[in-house]
Order: sequence, then C-alpha cells, then structure tokens
Amino acid sequence: MTPQTIKQKMGRFLIAQKVTKLLPKMQVVVVTAYNLDNHSENRSVDAFASDTASATVSDLSAYPNAQSHPRIALYRDTLKAACNLSPKKFPQSHESLYRRLVKEKRALPPINPLVDFYNAVSVKHGVTAGAFDLAELQTHSTSPLELRLSAAAAARRAACARPARLAGLCPGRDSADEALGVAAGRRGAGHGEDTGSHYCE
Repeated sequence: MTPQTIKQKMGRFLIAQKVTKLLPKMQVVVVTAYNLDNHSENRSVDAFASDTASATVSDLSAYPNAQSHPRIALYRDTLKAACNLSPKKFPQSHESLYRRLVKEKRALPPINPLVDFYNAVSVKHGVTAGAFDLAELQTHSTSPLELRLSAAAAARRAACARPARLAGLCPGRDSADEALGVAAGRRGAGHGEDTGSHYCE
C-alpha cells in the first residue's frame, strides 16, 4: 500500500469529545512518517537515546523516586482527578520508563530504531509517546485513528469487572494508557467497547 493511499484512507487523527471534556488542557502531537528503515542500526537514534537517558538519570537523582518527578506527578494528579484512575495500579508508560532509568541508570536495551526513538522522546519530554504501523492498521480498518476512552476505561467507569486487553499491538498489560486508548475501528456495543486495535507501549 502506498503512502498516498494510507494518507487518503487514514489521514486524520480524531479526539473523542468525552476525552476533551475530561482533559480540556491536554495537548496532542501527531507525526506521520513514511519510508522508515526500522531494521538497520541507527547510530543517531542510539546516541539520542543514550544522551537522553544520561541527562534524565541525573535529573531524577534529585527526587526520592520516579513518581515524585514533576512531569510524572502532573500526569498522576491530572488523571486521578479527571478519570479517578489509580496512578499506582495504572501508571503512565513514561513513568514506567523513568522507573527503569532509576533502577538501571543507563539507556534502556534497544528494541528497534522507531521504538528506541519514541521512548527517548517520551523520557526527554516527560510525556507518553508511541507509534502505529498505518499499513498494518489498514488491514483491520480504514477508519481514522481516534483517541477515545478504551474498553478498559469504559468498563471501569461502568463498574464492570471484565479485564481489559488491548488488541493487536501489545500484550494487554495494565497501564493508564489503556484508559485513553488510540483506536482504529468501529465503536462496539455496550460500555463503549472498541473493536479495533489500540496503542500501548
């Protein structure tokens, strides 16, 4: 599938109204990149990840733990107030990265250039970050990507006991990112269940 075809069919990124009401000050940055080499070693990405890790480890040394860092505390406090999410049970993905840096005190083991890059961006700026293969998503749905309450969040808000599992792109671990899932696919029935793929780091 050509980049032009993907752009025509999935060229928009939507944010559900329920999300904007819960988090009216949230800022979202979307970047679409084509023709990436995600297999060969990328020394620029390696250097960026290493330098970012070193600077962040030094920065974190001023705090008793990762969750005390202002960037992490802001997410924890905001999601707790807006969505009543337990920051302990559902930590943000970048909080998990900070915790690993506190423990390992060095750049995280490489996965592939794209993952290494967005993990480094996440660490450097103290935000959640991730990526989708649009061509792969296209095989499941031609709907635009949308940031909306995931089945996990909807189920919790409706006091349902059914556990969440994010389909396709990750093994379904507990994370606050599950509560604000990015999905491509039609809306399912019952508690706003999503039938498309979700993002989770």
